[in-house]
Amino acid sequence: MFLDAHAHRHVGRLAQDLIHPVLEDPRACVLVEVRDPAELGLDIPHYVLDLDDPRCTDRDAFDAWYGEQSGGLPGPFTADQVYPNLGMAAVAARARGADPGTGPLAERVARAWTDGLTPAARAAASVLSLAVAPVGRAAWWLLHTRRTVDQDGFETASRGVDEAAAALPTAGPGLPAYAIPLPELAERLAPPAAERPGAHRDLAAVARSWQEITGFDEIAWDYLPLEEHLYLAGVEEVAPAAPYRPPVRVTRALLEETFGADGLVRLRPEQVHPRITHAPTRDFLTDVGLPAKGLHTPWAGLRCVAPVAEQWEQEDLRRLRACPELPEPDSVFMIDTMDDDWRLLLDGATGIVHEFRLRRGQVHRAHRSIESYAYCVHAVCRWANPGTHDDAECWVALNLMIELYAYEPLLVGSEDDRCWPLELGALYNGYTDLGAF
Repeated sequence: MFLDAHAHRHVGRLAQDLIHPVLEDPRACVLVEVRDPAELGLDIPHYVLDLDDPRCTDRDAFDAWYGEQSGGLPGPFTADQVYPNLGMAAVAARARGADPGTGPLAERVARAWTDGLTPAARAAASVLSLAVAPVGRAAWWLLHTRRTVDQDGFETASRGVDEAAAALPTAGPGLPAYAIPLPELAERLAPPAAERPGAHRDLAAVARSWQEITGFDEIAWDYLPLEEHLYLAGVEEVAPAAPYRPPVRVTRALLEETFGADGLVRLRPEQVHPRITHAPTRDFLTDVGLPAKGLHTPWAGLRCVAPVAEQWEQEDLRRLRACPELPEPDSVFMIDTMDDDWRLLLDGATGIVHEFRLRRGQVHRAHRSIESYAYCVHAVCRWANPGTHDDAECWVALNLMIELYAYEPLLVGSEDDRCWPLELGALYNGYTDLGAF
């Protein structure tokens, strides 16, 4: 049955009197063309076709897209079975379990998809099913570890998020965020009804924590929606749950994934300045290395081979000596410049990296180690091509805030007087081009 409701003055009444009675017959298939699907008031499973999307109207385009979604691997469902439901098809193409063969197709797809997951991936997907809005990978990891790490450990929790993400489409083309795209799948993955309020209480505690840590309400409002989780938990408030720190170890192989073998500089032992006496720092510089470029611009010459006492103008050295948090300039090494005013300085005796605002003579601890600095630059540059979606860079910035603030709490601060919050805030507001990194 096909119905064009564009010209009808009372779409809701039309749906109530004509469409709903027909849909009581489970054998019926009704296609309605209408400007706003919400006008139909449907409370039964349905899907919306975008007639401007070739995949919904051009069968060859749909088949080609379905093949891409499946990664060329055989699955339990064919394109014929799911055409033209794009949401169901994106899950069906990635299903690796068996088709149970009976029941509504959406429920069969949901079962085949979940049956194809490892226990770790299913646990991660279960947490994602509780999210009331799409989340980035870092937020997903944060929510999942809060729920499961005490039982499963970090390695299993992290592997679960990676595997589940690989088995899901993103929340939108070119959007670095995830959601469970099928109601039947979300219902299958969700914890038992009696456990859901407690689960939402856990997620609300994470959202409250991030609201307090960052002072950035947008995270709690839109990306980790605090109020909605509180409502679903049946409580008015929760105590914040401190985030777990990602157990990351920076290796040469990790950095090469982002920068390539030629994009790292590893010093020979004799090149490391003798005033760098902190053994773990010396080992990192010689065994792992640093990115050949800084966060924004290529670095001229090798870092950590000469202290700032041999490189800076006397006026800049005077400002540095006025900061009691820093040692004498002959033991301080510049490892990066964040903009015209900010410098990242390594204390050769302790391995701590400080951020120094040159014109104000202002200093803060920024990284507990040079390894922490290397990881943060790696994390930012990993997103050099954030995606084609209009909101992609905004999502990337929020993802990085969550990831980096959990990894290195020293970064947290105000955009007014801290360099990393300033960088990430500029990225969120569209003032920084990731492609420049």
